[in-house]
Amino acid sequence: MTAITARPGRLRDVAEEIEQGTGLRVRIIGGTLVMSPTPRGKHAGTVRRLRIQLDPKLPADLGSYEVSSIGMPGNDEDYVTPALVVLPVDWDQDDEWLSDRTRSPWPSR
Repeated sequence: MTAITARPGRLRDVAEEIEQGTGLRVRIIGGTLVMSPTPRGKHAGTVRRLRIQLDPKLPADLGSYEVSSIGMPGNDEDYVTPALVVLPVDWDQDDEWLSDRTRSPWPSR
């Protein structure tokens, strides 16, 4: 196994290197690299069924997205790639790989 040294502020670079080298999904949560295998078909089916139910209920300015990473509030290094995330529809046109939309699209109650 090859050791990868991460300098402070460079965890995303290391995460990308691990993903490319292993095919594992890598997230940074609380400054820790968290890896998991690629989801299986059953997982994809669950996400598809959720999306089918969710999309018709969303306002026109929001959409559900797969394969989209979002930054976590409070630490510029932390990000996650959830199976399904709701973002403003302008994400359709964004060339970035990481959404900076860390505020909730839902009104507070």
